[in-house]
Formats: sequence, structure tokens, C-alpha cells
Amino acid sequence: MAANKTIIKQLESKKVEEVEQTRKLYNEAIKFYFELLQDYQGLLELATKPLLTELEKITVETLPNTSVSIALEIASNVS
Repeated sequence: MAANKTIIKQLESKKVEEVEQTRKLYNEAIKFYFELLQDYQGLLELATKPLLTELEKITVETLPNTSVSIALEIASNVS
């Protein structure tokens, strides 16, 4: 139990800004994908792996996929 309190205290004192920034990034990503799936509800009929593949094709630029429909650009919005 003492080890848990020590870890929590260290996180609270040293990493508060990083944890808050991570929380903001996570919330922005969730909001982005939630809104995207509201606009493309047909994707929800796919099984998990094909759904993730389609979401990647739509949102993430890769070497084989150089043109994306909806770019995921959230890092610059978080301060």
C-alpha cells in the first residue's frame, strides 16, 4: 500500500502537466472518431478489423495511402 501512495505522490508532483496533456489528446481523438463515425455510420456495420482498416484509410497518411479523406490533426490543438 505504501508503494502505491509513493507512486501516486510522484505522479501528482512531477507529471501533472503530462497527464493533463495526454488526457486532452485522448479526448480530442475520441471526439474526432465519434464525429467521424456519426458521419459514416455505415462503417459501424463492419467487423472490428475491417472497421479499423477503413478508419485508417480515411484518417491516417501512410506510404501506401498518401491521400486521406479526413486527416487526424489534433496535436497542434492541445496546449
